[in-house]
Amino acid sequence: MFYNEKENRLFCLMRAPDRDALTKHYAKAGLTYDWMVEVKTTK
Repeated sequence: MFYNEKENRLFCLMRAPDRDALTKHYAKAGLTYDWMVEVKTTK
């Protein structure tokens, strides 16, 4: 997690099987998100 205090934004890099799994994970924790970017691979 990366928190930008100046902009009051939290960035979170997560690994999940798909977008739905991540959405359910956040909902279970009582969290929401404004947007999500899916990354297929990293090097």
